[in-house]
Amino acid sequence: MRAEIVKVKKEKEIIEKSLEKYEEEIIDLSQQLTVESKTGLPNRLKLSQDFAGLFDVNTHKSQGKYFAILIIQLDKNYNILKRTFPSSLLDWVIYQLGSKLKKIIEPNMIYHTKDDEFIVILKDIDKLEKIINYARSISDIIKTPESFSTYHVKLDSNIGISLFPKHGKKKGELLAAADIALGYAKERELDYLIFEKKFMELEKEKNELHDYIIKALEMNAKSDIEQQFLLHYQPIINIGKNHDGSLKIKDISAEALIRLNHPDKGIISPGGFIPISEETGFIVLLGNWIMYKAADMISYWKKEYNLEIPVSINVSSKQFSEGNFVDFIKRVIKTKKINPNLLKIEVTETSLVSNPIETFNKMLELREYGIKICIDDFGTGYSSFNYLRQFAIDVLKIDRSFIKNIFINNTDQVIIKAIIAMSLELHFDIVVEGVEEFNQFYYLYKEGCKKFQGFLFSKPLLPEDFIKFYKNNINKKIFPEQEKF
Repeated sequence: MRAEIVKVKKEKEIIEKSLEKYEEEIIDLSQQLTVESKTGLPNRLKLSQDFAGLFDVNTHKSQGKYFAILIIQLDKNYNILKRTFPSSLLDWVIYQLGSKLKKIIEPNMIYHTKDDEFIVILKDIDKLEKIINYARSISDIIKTPESFSTYHVKLDSNIGISLFPKHGKKKGELLAAADIALGYAKERELDYLIFEKKFMELEKEKNELHDYIIKALEMNAKSDIEQQFLLHYQPIINIGKNHDGSLKIKDISAEALIRLNHPDKGIISPGGFIPISEETGFIVLLGNWIMYKAADMISYWKKEYNLEIPVSINVSSKQFSEGNFVDFIKRVIKTKKINPNLLKIEVTETSLVSNPIETFNKMLELREYGIKICIDDFGTGYSSFNYLRQFAIDVLKIDRSFIKNIFINNTDQVIIKAIIAMSLELHFDIVVEGVEEFNQFYYLYKEGCKKFQGFLFSKPLLPEDFIKFYKNNINKKIFPEQEKF
């Protein structure tokens, strides 16, 4: 009998140990499922599990506390780094970032919900200003460069913020509001932005514009009626000198800029519809239409005025990656019987590194055909001396963001001087965008820039107005009231 009791006890102990081990395995599995392996932070599944008990309307009303959701998204440089840096290095950077963010927001919660996204939940905050301070601190942490071995990694971010229960009482409502605020923070190039109800109306207008764009593109694709889209041409001024030392406009080229002619809202600039066209994939159809119309205008100016005016055309990364992109351009040039040297293709830095081998081959083929390649918005993306040496590039366009604060931010002056020095070393041409004031022009001219684009000289013009500008200004003195240069 005693032996049986001992036996039962041992069996019970074995069962209890097995249950404990099973429970530990379940807990371990649960942790694996709810933790992001790269950072060790809770993931989106854990966020969903935690959400139900996070907010209480009565507590908010009685105590007057703020509860907030912050969606933090790393900028486009993160995706570029993913393609160009070793994965182990980027994992290390994200781990370090997660650790730093966790430290500054404790005791509040942070979740790593996507590779490039974190979500922070702030509870029991007594002042709205504290939420803003958290957002600023998060932004500053992300902007702080990380150095590892020979690599120097710099990231940026945008943050969308929603408040409970002002912007929603449910998970979906709060996340949607924060996500919309995030979208407008990106669009406005802000570090952070709190949701506003007017954003919903803006989103409605954006969706309506989206539907209109699709219809407009279909109309242009099906017929030759050009009531929806039109091209404006902004002069690019090439500065030379007269014998007396005064400055003159030695040459004028143009950049073709598309506009949407909305029946109710009038002329809409590219910022209002290009992002939507990118999202839907219609940018390829639209880009091809721009290419055809610009080539047609080059041909018309030659026949009508005997003027060979070079035109720059912006090309999206999606358009550039199309398999028949180069053949399409060649066909357009042959059809319109224009000199290939009069056509300049403008691509962004992001396009260069998204698929470098394919991009290099296409750029090389275009240059061999006589088409010039220009890097647009230079300095805002993942700028690299090495990749510039590798690609077949003719022109760098210094982004307008550097020009805007050229006399406020010394860093912008240093960057511009470095770009100019690099361009001279690599035999690139330089065009400066966004020049609006004489002092900006004068400073850049003294630094060695000779080609300018901006409202100081002219806004984008309709074709007939561009020709008037050309005829009235070619070989004429500029700024005659200024001292000799």
